[in-house]
Amino acid sequence: MRRRRRAARGRNRTPTRRCRRVLERYWNELRLGLAAVDLDLVHVVLDADADALRDRIAADTDDPGAKPWRLDHIDTYLSARGWMTSDADLVIDASTVTPSEAADQILDAIT
Repeated sequence: MRRRRRAARGRNRTPTRRCRRVLERYWNELRLGLAAVDLDLVHVVLDADADALRDRIAADTDDPGAKPWRLDHIDTYLSARGWMTSDADLVIDASTVTPSEAADQILDAIT
């Protein structure tokens, strides 16, 4: 019973600045590691606002068990959105394009 309460308390928390910094540091570590072994990297962000994310999560039938985790992490994404989009080579507004159109934009950017 105690574990359930702890897990429930952790949901819907606003991400802390520390969490955002950890995510950004982790991304920088990955990016620098790839550059160190001469791998080209195109940083693409498929961006969407919170309402679009919630709608897509609600409509997803492929993995309904992932719904709670996905919903719990929307705020984490939104808090990281600023540095992610400013650091990206390409930002696609995924709420206005189909997956096929997004793929075409990515393909155009890397060829």
